[in-house]
Amino acid sequence: QVIHQMFKDNLDLKYQVTSDKLKKHRALHILNPDERFSGNYRCKVSSFVDEDSDENDVIVYVPPSQATLNPIKPTDTDLVNISCHAWGIFPLPVMSLIWTENSTVLSSEDLVIDPNRDNPGLFDVSVTTSIDPSDVVRQDMISCEITIPGTDFEMRMESEIFEKLDSTQEPDIQLEVFSGSASGSEEDELCDSSGDADCGSGYPMDYEVVDENFSKVGAYIGTSEETARFESSSPGLYSMNRVLILLFPGLICCFSS
Repeated sequence: QVIHQMFKDNLDLKYQVTSDKLKKHRALHILNPDERFSGNYRCKVSSFVDEDSDENDVIVYVPPSQATLNPIKPTDTDLVNISCHAWGIFPLPVMSLIWTENSTVLSSEDLVIDPNRDNPGLFDVSVTTSIDPSDVVRQDMISCEITIPGTDFEMRMESEIFEKLDSTQEPDIQLEVFSGSASGSEEDELCDSSGDADCGSGYPMDYEVVDENFSKVGAYIGTSEETARFESSSPGLYSMNRVLILLFPGLICCFSS
């Protein structure tokens, strides 16, 4: 006897677990089960002489359709949130957000629960906490652990505490400016000291060092990863690996790859 429309549409009523006529209907064959079929099931057997029953809890769990871990952006300076999110999960999971601050391990399990927009029978869950970027270093990590009690489901996400830059992003190149001036005599002396075979325009240029104490105004040093990406994208531009020095009255500008 099927007592609910949900079971009526999802039960294989012709299923027989065995050929024994006394045992062949002792099991239910549920087609395409989902979270609605989670609950307590009871089996009851009666005869003219005696009666007996047994029950068990059944969990039909649904893993998250999407999960994200949100670390800090390298540009963040004020108090900022780090978080873990999971969408479309059932039943309610246990979620732990774990991070380190200068190698000290901290965690939070303050779960925020919302019904899923596409299926109100599922849950969207998250754990969020605020940290000060000045309290963490590059070596610190962030991770998220999600488990569903009563099942063998578990998942873990892990990342560096600072979000990695997009690999398609152009390297940020800034100009190095030094104060000072120079003049001189004889371009040949300058070319000889540089060792550059291509040096020389054919015109004499007088020079003498006026101020050897150049004061550095600003500099940017790209990461080795950015340098490798920049060089590999232009294999034919071997001259980018050399330093170009332009001499102007009162200003020396240095460009370096």
